[in-house]
Amino acid sequence: MNNPRFTIYRLKIEPFMSGAPISEDVAEKVAEYILAHLMDIKFVDGNGEPIITYGSEVFDTLGYVTIEKKKKMTIDMKECRKQEELPTYPDFALVLDARKPQKEGGILIGIQNQSKCFANLDTVRKRLEKYWSQTIWDEFNCNVELRQITSSDMFWKTLDRKIQNGCKLTGLHLDVAQILKNDFINEQVKEKASLVTSFFSFLEAIDAGDGGFFFNAKPGKELDVTEVKHNLGMVITLSCKYGFVVKAQFDHEKDWITSEAAAPFVKRLDSSAFVKPEGTKAAVKAAKLKQMAELTRWFDEIVVELERIKKDKQNEQTRHTVKR
Repeated sequence: MNNPRFTIYRLKIEPFMSGAPISEDVAEKVAEYILAHLMDIKFVDGNGEPIITYGSEVFDTLGYVTIEKKKKMTIDMKECRKQEELPTYPDFALVLDARKPQKEGGILIGIQNQSKCFANLDTVRKRLEKYWSQTIWDEFNCNVELRQITSSDMFWKTLDRKIQNGCKLTGLHLDVAQILKNDFINEQVKEKASLVTSFFSFLEAIDAGDGGFFFNAKPGKELDVTEVKHNLGMVITLSCKYGFVVKAQFDHEKDWITSEAAAPFVKRLDSSAFVKPEGTKAAVKAAKLKQMAELTRWFDEIVVELERIKKDKQNEQTRHTVKR
Protein backbone atom coordinates (compact mmCIF):
# COMPACT_ATOMS: atom_id res chain seq x y z
CA MET A 1 0.00 0.00 0.00
CA ASN A 2 1.54 3.30 -1.08
CA ASN A 3 -0.68 5.57 0.98
CA PRO A 4 -1.49 3.76 4.26
CA ARG A 5 -3.74 5.11 7.02
CA PHE A 6 -2.34 6.12 10.40
CA THR A 7 -4.26 6.52 13.64
CA ILE A 8 -3.00 9.48 15.67
CA TYR A 9 -2.02 9.29 19.35
CA ARG A 10 -0.53 11.63 21.93
CA LEU A 11 2.22 10.52 24.31
CA LYS A 12 1.94 12.61 27.46
CA ILE A 13 4.90 13.00 29.82
CA GLU A 14 3.64 13.27 33.39
CA PRO A 15 5.56 14.29 36.54
CA PHE A 16 6.24 11.87 39.38
CA MET A 17 4.67 14.28 41.86
CA SER A 18 1.10 15.29 41.04
CA GLY A 19 0.78 19.02 40.44
CA ALA A 20 4.47 19.57 39.66
CA PRO A 21 4.71 20.40 35.93
CA ILE A 22 7.33 18.76 33.74
CA SER A 23 10.04 21.23 32.75
CA GLU A 24 10.78 21.79 29.08
CA ASP A 25 14.31 20.52 29.63
CA VAL A 26 13.15 17.18 31.07
CA ALA A 27 10.45 16.80 28.41
CA GLU A 28 13.01 17.36 25.66
CA LYS A 29 15.40 14.80 27.20
CA VAL A 30 12.61 12.23 27.39
CA ALA A 31 11.72 12.91 23.74
CA GLU A 32 15.37 12.58 22.68
CA TYR A 33 15.62 9.28 24.56
CA ILE A 34 12.49 7.86 22.91
CA LEU A 35 13.71 8.82 19.43
CA ALA A 36 17.21 7.45 20.08
CA HIS A 37 15.85 4.05 21.20
CA LEU A 38 13.23 3.37 18.53
CA MET A 39 15.09 0.25 17.40
CA ASP A 40 14.95 -1.14 20.94
CA ILE A 41 11.18 -1.67 20.71
CA LYS A 42 10.39 -5.39 20.50
CA PHE A 43 7.34 -6.11 18.34
CA VAL A 44 5.49 -9.43 18.42
CA ASP A 45 2.68 -10.72 16.22
CA GLY A 46 -0.70 -12.09 17.30
CA ASN A 47 0.89 -15.44 18.15
CA GLY A 48 3.50 -13.83 20.37
CA GLU A 49 6.27 -14.43 17.84
CA PRO A 50 8.94 -11.71 17.56
CA ILE A 51 8.97 -9.61 14.40
CA ILE A 52 12.12 -8.02 13.06
CA THR A 53 12.45 -4.25 13.32
CA TYR A 54 13.56 -3.32 9.82
CA GLY A 55 14.84 0.18 10.33
CA SER A 56 14.41 3.58 11.91
CA GLU A 57 15.38 7.14 11.19
CA VAL A 58 15.50 10.28 13.31
CA PHE A 59 15.42 13.78 11.82
CA ASP A 60 16.31 15.87 14.86
CA THR A 61 12.87 15.81 16.57
CA LEU A 62 10.96 13.69 14.02
CA GLY A 63 11.39 9.97 13.51
CA TYR A 64 9.97 6.65 12.40
CA VAL A 65 10.48 2.92 12.92
CA THR A 66 9.33 0.13 10.58
CA ILE A 67 9.18 -3.64 10.76
CA GLU A 68 9.29 -6.31 8.10
CA LYS A 69 7.06 -9.33 7.81
CA LYS A 70 8.23 -12.62 6.32
CA LYS A 71 5.68 -14.51 4.26
CA LYS A 72 5.81 -17.60 2.08
CA MET A 73 6.03 -16.89 -1.62
CA THR A 74 6.05 -19.42 -4.45
CA ILE A 75 9.05 -19.25 -6.76
CA ASP A 76 8.63 -20.94 -10.14
CA MET A 77 11.55 -23.13 -11.17
CA LYS A 78 12.03 -25.49 -14.13
CA GLU A 79 11.18 -28.76 -12.39
CA CYS A 80 9.47 -27.74 -9.15
CA ARG A 81 7.62 -25.03 -7.33
CA LYS A 82 9.66 -23.93 -4.34
CA GLN A 83 8.35 -21.95 -1.39
CA GLU A 84 10.61 -19.56 0.46
CA GLU A 85 10.09 -17.00 3.19
CA LEU A 86 10.94 -13.61 1.78
CA PRO A 87 10.84 -10.26 3.63
CA THR A 88 8.30 -7.67 2.58
CA TYR A 89 8.59 -4.21 4.10
CA PRO A 90 7.43 -2.06 5.64
CA ASP A 91 4.57 -4.14 6.96
CA PHE A 92 4.03 -1.72 9.80
CA ALA A 93 5.31 1.75 10.65
CA LEU A 94 5.24 4.09 13.60
CA VAL A 95 6.06 7.80 13.14
CA LEU A 96 6.74 10.39 15.85
CA ASP A 97 6.72 14.18 16.17
CA ALA A 98 8.61 15.33 19.28
CA ARG A 99 9.16 18.96 18.28
CA LYS A 100 7.21 20.33 21.27
CA PRO A 101 6.94 17.48 23.80
CA GLN A 102 5.85 19.70 26.68
CA LYS A 103 4.26 22.86 25.26
CA GLU A 104 1.90 21.23 22.79
CA GLY A 105 0.66 18.61 25.21
CA GLY A 106 2.95 15.73 24.31
CA ILE A 107 4.59 13.78 21.51
CA LEU A 108 2.36 13.13 18.50
CA ILE A 109 2.53 9.55 17.25
CA GLY A 110 1.06 7.95 14.13
CA ILE A 111 0.49 4.17 14.25
CA GLN A 112 -0.18 2.52 10.92
CA ASN A 113 -3.57 0.85 10.50
CA GLN A 114 -2.94 -2.73 9.48
CA SER A 115 -5.58 -5.32 8.69
CA LYS A 116 -3.33 -8.37 9.10
CA CYS A 117 -0.40 -7.38 11.26
CA PHE A 118 -1.34 -5.54 14.49
CA ALA A 119 -5.02 -5.45 13.55
CA ASN A 120 -5.98 -4.44 17.09
CA LEU A 121 -4.33 -1.04 17.48
CA ASP A 122 -5.55 -0.67 21.07
CA THR A 123 -3.40 -3.69 21.98
CA VAL A 124 -0.46 -1.98 20.27
CA ARG A 125 -1.20 1.23 22.19
CA LYS A 126 -1.33 -0.54 25.56
CA ARG A 127 1.90 -2.44 24.96
CA LEU A 128 3.74 0.64 23.73
CA GLU A 129 2.47 2.60 26.74
CA LYS A 130 3.65 -0.17 29.07
CA TYR A 131 7.05 -0.31 27.37
CA TRP A 132 7.61 3.45 27.44
CA SER A 133 6.23 3.75 30.96
CA GLN A 134 8.85 1.31 32.23
CA THR A 135 11.82 2.65 30.26
CA ILE A 136 11.03 6.34 30.91
CA TRP A 137 10.45 5.69 34.59
CA ASP A 138 13.79 3.88 34.88
CA GLU A 139 15.65 6.73 33.16
CA PHE A 140 13.81 9.88 34.26
CA ASN A 141 11.35 8.99 37.05
CA CYS A 142 8.51 10.30 34.87
CA ASN A 143 5.20 8.72 33.99
CA VAL A 144 3.85 8.55 30.45
CA GLU A 145 0.39 8.04 28.97
CA LEU A 146 -0.33 7.11 25.36
CA ARG A 147 -3.83 8.27 24.40
CA GLN A 148 -5.68 8.07 21.11
CA ILE A 149 -6.71 11.43 19.64
CA THR A 150 -10.22 11.31 18.26
CA SER A 151 -12.37 13.47 16.00
CA SER A 152 -15.14 15.32 17.81
CA ASP A 153 -16.72 16.13 14.42
CA MET A 154 -16.93 12.44 13.54
CA PHE A 155 -18.21 11.60 17.03
CA TRP A 156 -21.11 14.07 16.68
CA LYS A 157 -21.92 12.78 13.19
CA THR A 158 -22.13 9.24 14.59
CA LEU A 159 -24.51 10.42 17.30
CA ASP A 160 -26.60 12.44 14.83
CA ARG A 161 -27.04 9.37 12.59
CA LYS A 162 -28.28 7.32 15.53
CA ILE A 163 -30.76 10.04 16.52
CA GLN A 164 -32.01 10.37 12.91
CA ASN A 165 -32.72 6.62 13.00
CA GLY A 166 -35.01 7.10 15.99
CA CYS A 167 -32.59 6.26 18.82
CA LYS A 168 -32.59 8.31 22.03
CA LEU A 169 -29.44 9.62 23.72
CA THR A 170 -29.74 8.41 27.32
CA GLY A 171 -26.21 8.62 28.69
CA LEU A 172 -23.02 10.64 28.27
CA HIS A 173 -19.67 10.11 29.95
CA LEU A 174 -16.61 12.35 29.49
CA ASP A 175 -13.19 11.42 30.83
CA VAL A 176 -11.25 14.63 31.42
CA ALA A 177 -7.99 15.41 33.18
CA GLN A 178 -6.95 18.17 35.51
CA ILE A 179 -4.18 19.19 33.13
CA LEU A 180 -6.87 20.56 30.79
CA LYS A 181 -8.20 22.93 33.41
CA ASN A 182 -6.81 26.12 31.91
CA ASP A 183 -7.86 25.18 28.38
CA PHE A 184 -11.39 24.45 29.51
CA ILE A 185 -11.73 27.70 31.41
CA ASN A 186 -10.19 29.87 28.70
CA GLU A 187 -12.38 28.39 25.95
CA GLN A 188 -15.70 28.57 27.80
CA VAL A 189 -18.04 31.52 27.75
CA LYS A 190 -18.68 33.00 31.19
CA GLU A 191 -21.85 31.09 32.01
CA LYS A 192 -20.15 27.72 31.42
CA ALA A 193 -16.74 28.67 32.80
CA SER A 194 -18.21 28.82 36.31
CA LEU A 195 -19.36 25.20 36.06
CA VAL A 196 -15.98 23.97 34.87
CA THR A 197 -14.08 26.13 37.37
CA SER A 198 -16.16 24.72 40.23
CA PHE A 199 -15.61 21.18 39.00
CA PHE A 200 -11.84 21.46 38.81
CA SER A 201 -11.68 23.32 42.12
CA PHE A 202 -13.37 20.29 43.61
CA LEU A 203 -10.80 17.98 41.98
CA GLU A 204 -7.97 20.06 43.42
CA ALA A 205 -9.58 20.07 46.86
CA ILE A 206 -9.62 16.27 47.00
CA ASP A 207 -6.20 15.96 45.31
CA ALA A 208 -7.61 14.15 42.27
CA GLY A 209 -5.50 13.80 39.14
CA ASP A 210 -8.29 12.72 36.82
CA GLY A 211 -12.02 13.18 36.77
CA GLY A 212 -15.05 12.93 34.58
CA PHE A 213 -18.54 14.16 33.81
CA PHE A 214 -21.34 11.58 33.79
CA PHE A 215 -24.92 12.26 32.74
CA ASN A 216 -27.74 9.73 32.69
CA ALA A 217 -31.28 10.38 31.46
CA LYS A 218 -34.21 9.66 33.78
CA PRO A 219 -36.16 6.44 33.08
CA GLY A 220 -38.31 6.94 30.00
CA LYS A 221 -36.55 10.20 29.15
CA GLU A 222 -33.70 11.23 26.85
CA LEU A 223 -30.94 13.80 26.98
CA ASP A 224 -31.54 16.98 25.00
CA VAL A 225 -28.87 16.79 22.30
CA THR A 226 -29.15 20.48 21.44
CA GLU A 227 -28.44 21.43 25.05
CA VAL A 228 -25.61 18.89 25.25
CA LYS A 229 -23.94 20.42 22.21
CA HIS A 230 -24.43 23.93 23.52
CA ASN A 231 -23.16 23.36 27.05
CA LEU A 232 -20.63 20.56 26.57
CA GLY A 233 -19.54 20.95 22.95
CA MET A 234 -16.21 22.54 23.78
CA VAL A 235 -15.53 20.08 26.61
CA ILE A 236 -16.08 17.19 24.20
CA THR A 237 -13.89 18.84 21.55
CA LEU A 238 -11.01 19.32 23.97
CA SER A 239 -11.41 15.82 25.41
CA CYS A 240 -11.11 14.35 21.92
CA LYS A 241 -8.19 16.61 21.00
CA TYR A 242 -6.17 15.64 24.07
CA GLY A 243 -6.99 11.96 23.90
CA PHE A 244 -9.61 11.53 26.62
CA VAL A 245 -12.47 9.15 25.96
CA VAL A 246 -16.01 10.33 25.29
CA LYS A 247 -18.85 7.79 25.54
CA ALA A 248 -22.52 7.95 24.53
CA GLN A 249 -25.35 5.58 25.40
CA PHE A 250 -28.56 5.15 23.42
CA ASP A 251 -31.89 3.76 24.65
CA HIS A 252 -30.27 2.70 27.94
CA GLU A 253 -28.53 -0.16 26.11
CA LYS A 254 -25.55 -1.87 27.71
CA ASP A 255 -23.14 -1.06 24.87
CA TRP A 256 -21.85 2.49 24.58
CA ILE A 257 -20.51 4.34 21.54
CA THR A 258 -16.95 5.48 22.31
CA SER A 259 -14.89 8.12 20.57
CA GLU A 260 -11.97 5.67 20.36
CA ALA A 261 -13.93 3.15 18.29
CA ALA A 262 -16.36 5.41 16.43
CA ALA A 263 -14.27 8.51 15.74
CA PRO A 264 -10.54 7.80 15.40
CA PHE A 265 -8.42 10.66 14.05
CA VAL A 266 -6.97 9.00 10.95
CA LYS A 267 -4.71 10.46 8.28
CA ARG A 268 -2.98 8.94 5.27
CA LEU A 269 0.76 9.24 4.73
CA ASP A 270 2.75 8.41 1.61
CA SER A 271 4.87 5.34 2.39
CA SER A 272 7.95 7.00 0.90
CA ALA A 273 8.11 9.06 4.12
CA PHE A 274 9.03 6.01 6.19
CA VAL A 275 10.57 3.47 3.80
CA LYS A 276 14.25 2.93 4.48
CA PRO A 277 16.12 4.69 1.63
CA GLU A 278 18.67 2.72 -0.38
CA GLY A 279 21.22 3.46 -3.09
CA THR A 280 24.27 5.70 -3.26
CA LYS A 281 25.23 7.97 -0.37
CA ALA A 282 23.96 11.00 -2.29
CA ALA A 283 20.67 9.28 -3.15
CA VAL A 284 20.10 8.24 0.46
CA LYS A 285 20.85 11.76 1.70
CA ALA A 286 18.42 13.30 -0.80
CA ALA A 287 15.72 10.75 0.12
CA LYS A 288 16.13 11.51 3.83
CA LEU A 289 15.71 15.23 3.23
CA LYS A 290 12.48 14.52 1.34
CA GLN A 291 11.31 12.25 4.17
CA MET A 292 11.93 14.93 6.77
CA ALA A 293 10.05 17.52 4.69
CA GLU A 294 7.11 15.14 4.17
CA LEU A 295 6.86 14.19 7.86
CA THR A 296 7.07 17.86 8.89
CA ARG A 297 4.29 18.81 6.46
CA TRP A 298 2.16 15.84 7.57
CA PHE A 299 2.37 16.57 11.30
CA ASP A 300 1.86 20.30 10.68
CA GLU A 301 -1.40 19.49 8.90
CA ILE A 302 -2.53 17.39 11.88
CA VAL A 303 -1.87 20.25 14.32
CA VAL A 304 -3.70 22.73 12.06
CA GLU A 305 -6.68 20.39 11.72
CA LEU A 306 -6.96 19.89 15.48
CA GLU A 307 -6.87 23.64 16.03
CA ARG A 308 -9.46 24.21 13.31
CA ILE A 309 -11.92 21.83 14.94
CA LYS A 310 -11.48 23.54 18.29
CA LYS A 311 -11.90 27.05 16.85
CA ASP A 312 -14.96 26.02 14.82
CA LYS A 313 -16.58 24.65 17.97
CA GLN A 314 -15.68 27.80 19.91
CA ASN A 315 -17.19 30.03 17.21
CA GLU A 316 -20.27 27.82 17.02
CA GLN A 317 -20.86 28.04 20.76
CA THR A 318 -20.33 31.82 20.74
CA ARG A 319 -23.00 32.17 18.02
CA HIS A 320 -25.41 30.01 20.02
CA THR A 321 -24.83 32.11 23.13
CA VAL A 322 -25.43 35.38 21.24
CA LYS A 323 -28.66 33.99 19.77
CA ARG A 324 -29.91 33.21 23.25
